[in-house]
Amino acid sequence: MAPELPQPLTVVQRNFWAPGEPAARRDHTVRIVQWNVERCYQLEGIIEELRRLEADVLALQEVDWGL
Repeated sequence: MAPELPQPLTVVQRNFWAPGEPAARRDHTVRIVQWNVERCYQLEGIIEELRRLEADVLALQEVDWGL
């Protein structure tokens, strides 16, 4: 049975460190944000929110601004 998917706009956190992994390595968190910008409608609001989220990695879809 597949696990239940999180609701939209839910922050999902998972700890994949091995139980014996040194604590110093566990202090590093990478924030990844995936966003469907829907042809960049409301671009200024999207940019503001993405900045607020302070992600290390952004995965954007439907980025066809100006086409």
